[in-house]
Amino acid sequence: LELGIYVYQIVIYDASGNSATDTVLVFVVEEPSVFIPLEYTLVITIGSMVVIIVVVGAIFRTRVQGSSVPQGYNW
Repeated sequence: LELGIYVYQIVIYDASGNSATDTVLVFVVEEPSVFIPLEYTLVITIGSMVVIIVVVGAIFRTRVQGSSVPQGYNW
């Protein structure tokens, strides 16, 4: 169906001549976009970079602190 609103009326008859009627509205709308808007992509990219920098910084700091010679030792 094309975009728009459609009205369908259904009428059912039985063998005795009784009937039942129902009306159905069908809304055909445009399919939602699956693409992430540019501003969300930018936020996700910057956030990911910040997380990577923090993790690398924490690893570097831990390794630098762990490799230092404690004071009081003469090598």
